[in-house]
This record gives sequence, C-alpha cells and structure tokens, in this order.
Amino acid sequence: MHSATNTPKTIKYQELINAIFAKYATQYLSVTVAGIIAKTSVASYLTNILIAAGYTVGNFTPTTINHSHEQITINNIPINSDEFFQIKNSILAVSHGNKHIHPVLLTALIAHYYFNSKCVDIALFEISGSTLEYFTEKLKPYLKIITTPTTSALSRHTAENTQHLVTGAAKLSNFLLPQFQALANKTLIFKHHYALIVHPLALDAVTPTHKFYSLPLPNIRTMSQMENIAMAMAAIAVIMNHYPVNNGDIKQGILNTNLHGRFQLINGPAAIVIDVAHNKQALTAMVKNMVKLPYAANNIAVFSWEKSTNLDTCIKMCNKLFSRWYIAKADKLSTLAINKMIAVMAKNNIETKSIYPYLTIHEAFTAANNYVAQFEPKARIVCFGSNMVIKEVLPIFTNMRK
Repeated sequence: MHSATNTPKTIKYQELINAIFAKYATQYLSVTVAGIIAKTSVASYLTNILIAAGYTVGNFTPTTINHSHEQITINNIPINSDEFFQIKNSILAVSHGNKHIHPVLLTALIAHYYFNSKCVDIALFEISGSTLEYFTEKLKPYLKIITTPTTSALSRHTAENTQHLVTGAAKLSNFLLPQFQALANKTLIFKHHYALIVHPLALDAVTPTHKFYSLPLPNIRTMSQMENIAMAMAAIAVIMNHYPVNNGDIKQGILNTNLHGRFQLINGPAAIVIDVAHNKQALTAMVKNMVKLPYAANNIAVFSWEKSTNLDTCIKMCNKLFSRWYIAKADKLSTLAINKMIAVMAKNNIETKSIYPYLTIHEAFTAANNYVAQFEPKARIVCFGSNMVIKEVLPIFTNMRK
C-alpha cells in the first residue's frame, strides 16, 4: 500500500482527518473519481444524472478554475461563501495547531462537513495527487473510479475500504491486482467490460449488468467525451444498486452537463477553443480533437504551462499547430516563468518572432483577440496549457459577450 512519509506535517494531517471523521462520520454514499484526465467530466455526468433522478448530490472538485467555495456544490449550487468560512474556522479549530493545511485537503474536509450537515444522498469527490490519500481512506468510498489507463495513476490508489472499482484501464497493475483479488465482494469493471456504440444522433452504452440505449450526444461532441459517458454509465450501473435511475434521468443528466473549459468551442467574431489540457494525456486528446474542427486559416495559442509536467514533450506534440504564441505566467506558483517557456519553445523549432510574451493571461488573450480581429479574421484562438489560463480567460470572454 502506498503511504506518505511520516513527517510531522503528515502526522498532523492524519490527526486532523481522524478528528473530523470522529465527529462527522460519513452519512452519505461516497464516490471518488481519480486519474490524470477526465475526472471532472465523468463526475459531472454522474452528478447531473443523479440530480435528474431526484437525489441530493454533493460534489467536490479541486480544479483551480473555481474559487474555493465554488469547488463545493450540492445539486450544482455552490456553498454560500459565509458558510464556507464558518466551516473552515471550525475545522481549523481542531487542527492541533497546524495552520498550514494543504488548501485542497482543507477544502475536501469542508466539503465532507457540509455534505453531512445537509444530509446529501450521495457525494462525489475528485481526488487529485497524494494530498487526499488519508482523507480517501477515512471516506471509505462505496465506488472508486480511476479514469486514466496508466500504471502510475492506478498505483497511487488501493483497494482497501473500497467496495467497487470502475477504471479506464484494460487491466490492473501488478501492484494493485493482488489487493483486489484478496478482497471478497468486490466489483471490478475494466474498460473492456463496458462498450460504447456511437450512432449519428445517439449513443449506446453496454455494461456487464445494464444496457443503456439511445443516449444523447454530449454537448462537447468529441470521442473522448463520449468515452467519458461510457465510463459514467459503468459507474451508474454500480450506483443503481442503491440509487435507481431510469433512461429518462440519464438522458436528461447528459443534456444538462456543460463542461466549461473541456475543449469548449465558443463562437463569435473570433473562433475560440478553451481547453484545460495541461499534461501529455490531455494534450494528446486536444490535438486529436483539433483535427476534427472546421477549417481555420491559422491556429493562435494563448498559453501558459504547469511546472509539474514536461513542457518539452508536450511542445513536440503541438509545435506545428500554431502560427503565433501569446504566452504569460498564469500563476505565480504553479506555472513556468516566461523565459523558461521561451527556451523550451525555441529548442523545439518555434521561432522567437512567433512568440509574444505578456505579463498576464488577460493581456495575452486581449492581444491575440485584437490581432485576429484586425489581421486574421479566419484564424482560431486556442487557450490551453494550465487550469489558470482558463480561469483567467473565461471571465474576459463573458464580459466581451455582454
């Protein structure tokens, strides 16, 4: 079993989580969604389907597109900011003097407290990285979904305290398989256990126990999103053991799902794509999706890049897609410095004269939009590389369209 080093900080995290769960034991059916990509998409489909079926559904997402209180919702309505800070102060009061709790962990604990207090039926938690390991162990999820079919993504998670698993992998890693084989009464649904059939105007999803016919196409009509729906249907087939849903609920839930920032196409004076692609896997999907887009004279990037992933590898994947790059450091802590981005881009044969650095993403996007309006009206702007890029672009675009 993967475990973090027992540093003083780790011990205090454990103590805090133990204290919270001792006071507020889980009173709802819990589902965790982990993996490198597709977490938010799968969780969103599940959330909206269950809401359409009449259940009260909590959702926690660590995505930085949202402000902290917007990361916690019940039936897609964010927690009131005043209540968020009241609960935050209550948790800090039992933190054993640890005032430097990782913000993702703290927000997850607030979500758990909030969902219990509001008596939700089911709650979905997106799990990102190792920060939430102890939290997940205490949560004892009824269903664990691991979206990414890679050994590294799977090996961070264990079978303990989990009754069922749905994964986008074809098989479990050698690290995980013995754990699940040793535990009785488990449901393991791998990618080859469920199927997606795409028709011109609808989808069919077939799981080991259920068949879902004539489902609507998603609002973002890419193959990756259709595959996310198939994974969500495999999860729904398990959840239905406790919370039944019908085909009408599923159809309504899919139609009600809007995935902001997930290869989102925005029509207007300039064609714009916004995508939270910020690692190799997500960028691979973005490149495939771009090939299917209508004609554009050129693609113009509004770009920043996360420190945690390899820029060199990713630039090699898309260096020929863009004629101009408008770049900025989107976040002081998480994204690369401008000079480092330029160095990697130059190394990969992107001409310096094609790179336009700015201090903020707001300035970079505005400059790109003005350039397209004046000189290349048939070009397309593609905003990607960091969650923070999308967080900054979305309000700009919203204000432009008012």
